[in-house]
Amino acid sequence: MKDGMVVVQWADLTGTGFSPQRRDSDAPAEYWAAAEGLLNADLCQPPDFLRTTGSHPVWTLRKVPVRGHHVWCFAVQGRRGEFGVAGTCRFAFATKELEAAEAWQRGIEATGAQAAEPQMSDTQFAAGVRDVLRGVVLGRDRIGVGLGPAETARIIACVLAALPEAEARAWSWSTCALMPPGPSKRKEVSGRWPDEFRAWEPRWANAIAASFDEPITATENFRRLLEAQRLKGLEEFKEQVVRGQVDADLRRSSRDLAELISRIRTRPSPRPRLMPTVLPPVPATAPSMPVTPAGTNGHQPAPKEDAPEEPPAAESFRFGRDLTRVARDPAAVPIVSRDREIDHILRVISLHKRNNPVLIGEPGAGKTAVIEGLAQRIAAGRVPPALAGKLLYGVDRGVAPDELIVEIAGQKDVIVVVEDYFHWREMYRLLRNDVQIIATSTAADYESARATDRSLDRSFTPVLIAVPTAAASVAILQAVRPSYERHHRLRIADDALTEAVRLAARHIGDRSLPSTALDLLDDAAAWLAVHNPESVLEAAAVWAALDRHTGHGLAVPTLADAPATNLFKDGGRDVWMMS
Repeated sequence: MKDGMVVVQWADLTGTGFSPQRRDSDAPAEYWAAAEGLLNADLCQPPDFLRTTGSHPVWTLRKVPVRGHHVWCFAVQGRRGEFGVAGTCRFAFATKELEAAEAWQRGIEATGAQAAEPQMSDTQFAAGVRDVLRGVVLGRDRIGVGLGPAETARIIACVLAALPEAEARAWSWSTCALMPPGPSKRKEVSGRWPDEFRAWEPRWANAIAASFDEPITATENFRRLLEAQRLKGLEEFKEQVVRGQVDADLRRSSRDLAELISRIRTRPSPRPRLMPTVLPPVPATAPSMPVTPAGTNGHQPAPKEDAPEEPPAAESFRFGRDLTRVARDPAAVPIVSRDREIDHILRVISLHKRNNPVLIGEPGAGKTAVIEGLAQRIAAGRVPPALAGKLLYGVDRGVAPDELIVEIAGQKDVIVVVEDYFHWREMYRLLRNDVQIIATSTAADYESARATDRSLDRSFTPVLIAVPTAAASVAILQAVRPSYERHHRLRIADDALTEAVRLAARHIGDRSLPSTALDLLDDAAAWLAVHNPESVLEAAAVWAALDRHTGHGLAVPTLADAPATNLFKDGGRDVWMMS
C-alpha cells in the first residue's frame, strides 16, 4: 500500500501470456478480482498492433466496485514501456474516500507512472479545458479532448480540481481510450490517439474517434435553446479553472457543474473598501451642537414605528391562491435542492424584456415545487429589492383571461402563475394587458408551440427544470418527511425514503422523480395508517405500495427479508446495489 492506494499489476513479461504479478504484493484478493474485471472489460493489455506506448501516458481514472462500495481506481496501460517487456497494466485503488483530483495525483505517484512534457500552447490548453467543461454541462456521454495523451493528462488534472465531485464521479477519465465503447456505453472523457498509434492501425483509431462524435437526438431548435441556457457563464468559469481560482467551498457544495457556474455568476462582488474620512479637529472651546441628520432641514424626524416584518396582506384572489401568503405559513414544507432553478427564475423576472419565465420540464419533475420555492424566497425577503413585496397569483383551471385582467388591473406587484392547462393564446391576451406571467410546459409542448409561433421567443424566457437525481430526490423526501408524518401520524424510517426513490425510478415511467417517489411514500403511509397505525413506515411498506400501483408482485413479507440498499453513483447514473 502506498499513501492510501493499493497497487496490483498484471503483466506479460515474456510475451507468452498475461498474468497477475503477486510477488512482493500483499494486496487483498478483492483488489486482484476488481483488476481482473477491468482487464476483461476495456482496461486491458494494449492491442498487439501497438508496438509500444513509449512516452505516451495511457492513464484512466474511474470509480469501480470493490467490497460493495465504489472507489477510485487509477489504471496505467503500457506495452514495451517502463513496466514490462510485452505489456503491463498497473492498477491503484483508493482505500479511503478521496476527491477525484487527489485520486488522480495519488494514482500517478502510487503506480510510478511517467509521461513526456505536454507540447501545447496556453491557447490550446484553455480550449481543451473549455471543450471538457462544455461537454460536462451539456451532459454528453463521450467527450473528446482533441489533444494527445500527455496534453490530455494535464487538462484532466486541471478540470478535476474544479468539478463538483458528483460530476467527476460520473465519467471515466482517460488520456487515450484504447478500446471502442462496449454495450454499457460508459460516460467517458478521452484524448485523441497520437499520430504514432494511428499510423499502426488507422481503422481502429477512426472507430474510437467516431464514438466521441455521437449525434444529438433532440430536435435542433430545442437543442440550441437548451445549450444556450446551460452554457451561460461557461467562458468566465473556464478562465477561473485555467488559473486555478475556483472557490473550493462552492465546488464542494454544488451538486453539478451547471449549479456551480450559476452560483459563481450570481455571487455578489466583494464590497469595495473605503478609505477612512479624516475630519478636522474640533476646537476645545467649541460648544457642543446636536447632530442634525442630512436632509431634515434642521428638524429632528419623528421616531418611526417598527416596520412590519412582512407586507400587509392583500385581498384574497377570486380565481386562485396568493402563493406568497401560503408560503408564510409556518407549516409550509421547505423546498430543497432547487436553488439553481429559483435563482434563474429571479434573474428572468428582473429582466427589462422577455421577463416572463416558462418552466420547461417533464411531468413530475418539480415545476410546481420550484414555484413554491420561489414564493418562499419572496415571502422571506431573500430576493432583489426590485422584487420585494411581489405576489404570486396561482390561477385555477378554467379561468377566462378577461376576468383575470379585470381583477388585477393596476396591481403591478402581482405575477400570475399559469400552469400548462392554459393555452398560449390565452397567455398572449394577458401579456398584451401588461400582466407578468410565470408559465409551465413540457419540452415537447413548448417545442411544438415554438414551431407554429416564433413570437414565443420574444415574450418568454425558458427555464429548464431538470429531473432530480436519486440523491437529490432523497433529500427532497427528507425535507417533506415531517409534513407526511404529521398528516399520517406515524414515523417514516430513512430506508423507506431511499427505497421509494429507487423503486419509483425503476418501475414507474409515466412521470418523473420526485413526484413518483412521493406518491409511493404517501400510498405506503396511508395504508399503514389504516392497518397498523402504531408502526413505523419502513422499506417493506414501500414495496407493498409499488405492488398496489403496478401489480409487479415485488413486495416482501417482512422488512427482515428485504434486501439492504446502498446508493452510489456509477457512470453518471444513480445505481442501487442489492446486498
